[in-house]
This record gives sequence, structure tokens and C-alpha cells, in this order.
Amino acid sequence: MNAIKLPTLFSLLLLISCSGNPFGESEIAAPDRVLSGRVRLNESDSAAGVYVWLEGFSLSTWSDQAGRFELKLPPGQVGGGNVTGIFKLYYYLANYDLKTTDILVRDGVLLQPQPALDAEGELLQPVNLREKLKIDTAIQPNYLSNSRIRVVAGKTNFLLKVEVSIQATRGPVVVFFPKAVNSVVAPVIFKNTKTGESKVIASTIAGIGDTDIATIDRLPRIRTLAVPLFPDDLVPGDYEIIPYLLIKDPEIPDKLIESLGSNALELGDGYLKVPFVRQGSHRLLHVQQ
Repeated sequence: MNAIKLPTLFSLLLLISCSGNPFGESEIAAPDRVLSGRVRLNESDSAAGVYVWLEGFSLSTWSDQAGRFELKLPPGQVGGGNVTGIFKLYYYLANYDLKTTDILVRDGVLLQPQPALDAEGELLQPVNLREKLKIDTAIQPNYLSNSRIRVVAGKTNFLLKVEVSIQATRGPVVVFFPKAVNSVVAPVIFKNTKTGESKVIASTIAGIGDTDIATIDRLPRIRTLAVPLFPDDLVPGDYEIIPYLLIKDPEIPDKLIESLGSNALELGDGYLKVPFVRQGSHRLLHVQQ
């Protein structure tokens, strides 16, 4: 509740607890169930993929290309009773600062008036998110022909070089960048950009590997991986190369992460639900037969 001072908050709590309309029918809009707004990213023209989650409700959505989002409160009773209180609306990108807005709800609908919304349930101001960790991935080569791969004595002649650079843009950021996950050494995720399907492939860390958990500052931390690929590993198509890493942030509620899925933090398809902004103009692998 950082955005609301105590006297104002006390007044709002009184307003929520009132069973009638203290301002009169002409001065307060009818309560609504549609909550909408816009998010902006300081480092990108596109604001697609921000995860918007309303605590206290099973409600979430993703922002579109323009950063727009919309949530609809369910009709009738919620959770066995009409919901009343002040709930936080979260805007989540894993490598951006977390932002919230206090939303006032009475009997399961948006209360009007309230500080952050207009009479239609629209945020009065766009929410600006600031990048805290830059993730840059580059690969070499960018093209693979399965028919040209040669396998001799169980070894492939094709190695994909993956260079991952992570850098804090302001203060230090704690990152979990594991050298191995279970039995998979230096895992790299290959996501088919058309189907959304993914495959995890082990790699080798070039040089001396650093620790699994590191505090990243403004000096880039670079990890170079060598990924052996075999003819049957990837069907023809375009693949985004995604390193597996997690950002430690105690401000993120456990329930927010749980709402992404029970396996959102695990290596695999579930991890792709965690929203990131990844950079790198050469992070796509084009696979041909």
C-alpha cells in the first residue's frame, strides 16, 4: 500500500465498509467489473507479454503489443462470499522492476470512485516498468542443415556456440544460473517459434564455469556454451535459444508464481510461462532438412 497515505487509506477503508452510497447516486458511478489499463517498458517499443495478476481473485492476463490489458471480475459470489477489500494488481516481468496498483473492491465489484481508476475501471496513468537485468543471447552459426551433420562413434561434428550475457542496469541483481539441473549439464532450451514446443539440450560450459548463484552488477557476466546437435534433435523450423536462469526477488508473492503453473520455475515447457524480455539479434537458429 505504498501509494496510499495512512489518512487516505483509513478513509478508503471506511468507504469500503459502508453498505450505502455516502456520496449520493449522482456523485458516484455504478460499480463495474471490468479493470483495464496499459503498461510501458522503458527499453522497448513493444510492451507485449507483461503478466498482470490481481491478488485475491483467480484473475490474470497478458498485455498485448501496445501494452493494453483487461480483466473482468467474475459475477456473483467469489470464494464462497462477496469479496471486499483493497487488493494489489501486479505487473510482472522477471527481469523488470515489479510494480503494483491498489484496487478497491466492495461486494465483488470495483468501488467508485478510487484513486487509481476512472469511472470505467481504466487506470488513470500507464504503468511504466524499468528493466533491471539485461539478458543478451547470441549464437553461431545461425543456420543448421540436418542432412549435413555427420555422426562418428556417437559424436556429432556440429557444435552450436551460445553466448549468454547478463548485466544489471542499475543496482545488483541476484541470479540463479545453474551449471546443471538434475542430470542435464548447462541446459539450453530450444523453442520452436511456430509451434511453441520446446526441447532441452545439454551443453558444455567453455572455460571456467562460475557459481550457480551470482550477484550481477553493471559489469556483464558472460557464459559461453557449446551445444552438440544431432540430426534428429530438431525438426526443420526456426528456434529461439533460451538459457535457463531465475532471478531472485523477495517482493514477488509465491501465489503469483503459482498462478503461472505448478512447474513454472522448473526446467522445461513450464519455464516458458515465466515472462522475460530477452535480447540479441542473433539468437534464432534456422533449421533445414
